Amino acid sequence: MCAICEDKQTILSKEFPWAIYEKVIGETEWSVFIDRGYLRLADKEDCNCLDHGEKYRIIFCPICGRDLTED
Repeated sequence: MCAICEDKQTILSKEFPWAIYEKVIGETEWSVFIDRGYLRLADKEDCNCLDHGEKYRIIFCPICGRDLTED
């Protein structure tokens, strides 16, 4: 188990000066992280709902290889 899959820490993050997502104007920071068995790409300020952003079901942590189906 690693800090990425245990503590839902951000794997990658990028700040954009504008965002097309929901036609928001201003700076938006997008993050990639593991959340409840999904690899998610979401707006860092609006990522509390699993329906926001892009998500892909994964069965293992891409960093340490831990099986995420054990939980």
